[in-house]
Amino acid sequence: MGKAAENLEKLKKEYPESPYIKLTEKVVFSTGSTTTVKPLESKTEPKVNEKTNQADYKYTIQAGAFTRKENALKLKSDLDKAGYNSQVIEKSVGGSLFHVVYVGKFTNDDDAKSFLDLINSKFKLQGWVVKL
Repeated sequence: MGKAAENLEKLKKEYPESPYIKLTEKVVFSTGSTTTVKPLESKTEPKVNEKTNQADYKYTIQAGAFTRKENALKLKSDLDKAGYNSQVIEKSVGGSLFHVVYVGKFTNDDDAKSFLDLINSKFKLQGWVVKL
């Protein structure tokens, strides 16, 4: 196994929610005059790192907040279809009920910010990092 493959496996084990994993789904390998495209793997849930407890996750992304539950569920569905772990939580603010969509869980702020850039761009959102 090459150094890049070893690092990718380490990334998958230690940071299963990392946006960089998605970027590696289709990789071009060149050997001499031969070029090979790695086929996309079947979509499976990333394995949870046994070393990471739920308490270790400190950040998430608030992807949106909606007064209409249908809008929140639509965004959640889009995120889920893309392979991201998301949830909708009801929150009362100033007497109004909001349906807040959160996506991903991160152990550090840098990983959360990197993922935020990816999500905002890919889904045309204006989300932000939230402490858990």
